[in-house]
Amino acid sequence: MPLYMMKRSLFSFAVAALCVGTTWAAPINKKDLAAEPALLVHVDVDALRSTAVGKTILADPDVQTKLAAVQAMFNFDFRSQLHGFSIYSAMEHSQDPVLILYADFEASRLITLAKAFPGFHQDTNDAHVIYTWLDEKKKNTDTPRIYASIAGSRLVFGKTEEALTSALNVIDGKGAGFNGGKLLLNSESGELVVAQGAVLKFDMDENNPSAAIFKASKAIRFKLGEVGDNVAATVSFEAKDADSAQQVSAMVNGLLAVVKFQKLDPAILKLANGINVRQDGATVILNLAAPSADIVALLKKGAAEHERKEQEQAPADTNAPAAKSP
Repeated sequence: MPLYMMKRSLFSFAVAALCVGTTWAAPINKKDLAAEPALLVHVDVDALRSTAVGKTILADPDVQTKLAAVQAMFNFDFRSQLHGFSIYSAMEHSQDPVLILYADFEASRLITLAKAFPGFHQDTNDAHVIYTWLDEKKKNTDTPRIYASIAGSRLVFGKTEEALTSALNVIDGKGAGFNGGKLLLNSESGELVVAQGAVLKFDMDENNPSAAIFKASKAIRFKLGEVGDNVAATVSFEAKDADSAQQVSAMVNGLLAVVKFQKLDPAILKLANGINVRQDGATVILNLAAPSADIVALLKKGAAEHERKEQEQAPADTNAPAAKSP
């Protein structure tokens, strides 16, 4: 199933508008989400910032440069003002994801900046104002627009007005909210959960090697966090019965075997070898626990490799003095 991503212009609107305001807690707010999501992903940005991995990402010089540019241009600091975000799609709008940003912002500034977008328009819907503008990257579609609204300390975005209106009704308590139930994985004692979610409705390319795993699963749940000095990841595949779960387990192990046979960086291979797969009745559980230091080292190595490639691809400085002959 493809990850649902909001378009760059949508996120730019959010980034441009976020300024000092009321602080909102970053952990998942179940009352804001639809009762029966087809897809649900929540990222606790505050929690990420406090992990060893998050601190490494923020300390990267390239990341620091980009964050400084955003702060200078929009008076918004990612390092303290963005607290978390949720992406979900309700069963009745499974192809229309909703994005909820939890951050410190100034509503008047947000609206002023939004008016600069092409085709900007606003309408009142009950207690909310819905803002919409053209999505210039989707000119060939029937409804190339982005829909947004402000709900308290939330910025809510949708691909369609219907999906956005439904999301606002849930936030206002007029629609059934998500109670969590057994859909989300439980956190362990002392675990700092950074990301969590679930997928119940799949839309995958049949040519994707993972398609068979998704087709054999009724639901997939996941969480990513940090426990002590370790990064911990869990993925749970829920099949219709124990026999189907056995097939899922075989497919997951098969994919891992293929990965391990490839010529990988030893550090990545070490991570792959640390993945444990087990079956519990109709459920297949994949666990990974790796030292945060190992993940940090991989990130730093990847950043250095990226910088090296950028330098190799950069055009030569024609103003630089010519090298002297020996």
